[in-house]
Amino acid sequence: MAIRLNQFINTKYRLGILLTNDIAIGMGSLVLASLILLPPTSYATWIPQHLGIFLLICFAKIAFFFTQGLYNISWRYASLRDISKTCVSVLMASVLLGVASRLWVPALGPPLIIVDFLMFNFMVFASRFTIRLLRRKPKRRQSPQQHVVIIGAGDAGEMVARELLNHPEYHMVGFLDDNPQRHKKTIHQAPVLGSVCDIQTLSKNHHIDQLILAIPSANTSDFRRVLDACKQSKLPFVTTPTIQDLVNNQADLSTLRDVSISDLLGRTPINIDASDIQSNIEGNTILITGAGGSIGAEIARQVFSFRPKKLVILDHSEFHLYTILMALNQLPLANAIEVVPICLDIKQAPALAHAFATHQPEIVFHSAAYKHVPLMEVNADQAILNNIGGTNNVVDCCDKHQVAKCVVISTDKAVEPSNAMGATKRMCEFLALAKNRTSSTQFCCVRFGNVLGSYGSVIPLFKDQIKTGGPITITHPDMTRFFMTIKEAVSLVFQSSALSQTGGELFVLDMGDPIKITQLAADLIRLSGLNENDIPIEFTGLRPGEKLDETLFYPFESPTATKHPKIQCCMPTLDADIESEVQHLIALAQASPSEALIDSLMQSVQTLNNATAPSLKATVS
Repeated sequence: MAIRLNQFINTKYRLGILLTNDIAIGMGSLVLASLILLPPTSYATWIPQHLGIFLLICFAKIAFFFTQGLYNISWRYASLRDISKTCVSVLMASVLLGVASRLWVPALGPPLIIVDFLMFNFMVFASRFTIRLLRRKPKRRQSPQQHVVIIGAGDAGEMVARELLNHPEYHMVGFLDDNPQRHKKTIHQAPVLGSVCDIQTLSKNHHIDQLILAIPSANTSDFRRVLDACKQSKLPFVTTPTIQDLVNNQADLSTLRDVSISDLLGRTPINIDASDIQSNIEGNTILITGAGGSIGAEIARQVFSFRPKKLVILDHSEFHLYTILMALNQLPLANAIEVVPICLDIKQAPALAHAFATHQPEIVFHSAAYKHVPLMEVNADQAILNNIGGTNNVVDCCDKHQVAKCVVISTDKAVEPSNAMGATKRMCEFLALAKNRTSSTQFCCVRFGNVLGSYGSVIPLFKDQIKTGGPITITHPDMTRFFMTIKEAVSLVFQSSALSQTGGELFVLDMGDPIKITQLAADLIRLSGLNENDIPIEFTGLRPGEKLDETLFYPFESPTATKHPKIQCCMPTLDADIESEVQHLIALAQASPSEALIDSLMQSVQTLNNATAPSLKATVS
């Protein structure tokens, strides 16, 4: 019977049910208030005389509630904000009723209005929460329950616990939280049993099947400590998303996932000024080169949230272009934003110029590049033609077609490069920043280190090696790299774009501390439920062009802070003849892939660095 009533409440008749309920409550509260305040001898005459007024008052209240949006509230998920909004609306309705009664119906004096308010408020919430209880009535248990402990007794833990109440296959044993003020309290009738360090004792005293980590705002060190405690307990565990990934502050069972490597490298939220970014992108045509790559694809996805007029995605790989196009088609605004896929190689200057002339972009994000260090070391000619030549074509098109702003994606490997790829990216920085001196287009560069999960990065390689039983191969035990998640990096790219006011800025993202690659491998092994006895680590020696460590700045660069704590800025004044160096390198690469090509490339970078270093200045953006 309860299930059928629940189903009926969930139908299209929901609004009618609520209206009928509130009219009945409105009449009932006024009648009850009259019965409480009037002498028994007056009941028979006073109440029938005022039934019409009572009905008018009920409809006036309903109309007022409509204007306040009370009938849009889902009481199954009602929050304190929804409850307070309802209370305020009922109070305002009573105040208005009191004012009206003084003017037109003096018989409805203040005592009646006050008692009616109390009765009406009580009955409205009683009816709403009765509906909520009916809709949350547990289903009959079909199988043995899983005993669950939630780590984190904060907001996310409460939301997960509330969701568990709807799933009879789970039994909440309780919570663990390091905040002693929460100990011995209960949340949804489940106790806070102690601190995270009590997992071992708890697992011995209770039959626990799973741990849920509900600490989305925990920093990296705290999260790693909790994770180590979970591993020692040898109990299976899952986690909620990070705080920036939680949508509308909801944490339910569908969002729970296995702990990933990104959780161990950074869970500190990245705050961006969305309004500044929105004003740059909304209503404009955005063109992204390399849109099928890991960075370009994430730029394309995030651009959607800022509502451009048109998004032009350009990539030379048909497969990657198709993949990102299909992903964009699944986004909520897919039907509202025009997306133009262009399968094009940026080395083809005439075709690139045609694309710019056709679509007239206002903002360009240039992320197209060959990035794999060892591969480009043996294909230096292609690295020069694509990275330098292609960037030169993009920069020229932006200038000739009066693009408002061009953001060039750079890399930490451009700093004191020891390989062809890094040297070509340093030349790309020179190209863009030099063009800013003579162009109406604002050119800026954004430099950062490795991103997790990008094409050709170590993470997918290590995962594949773990799946096949190892070994994990690392070139050197002391090798370190900077890491950031793709979403974080792209968010800061957008923020850097918004910070650029005049062009000519070289923005550098704060990547945190460098991570040892051996630590990264060990974390991946543990997250797979294994240890280093199961998956050995072998060291193979440095490959051509590789360095043990990367750095984000040249010694002569003097970065200054911007208004965003994760972004620093350099403002180079470039006086060298960069164009002639670029044309010289492109001509050499077109002639033949000679062994001397890398030497020429390195010499050009050194020449330009020496010409640039004395005049490099830093300003606050």
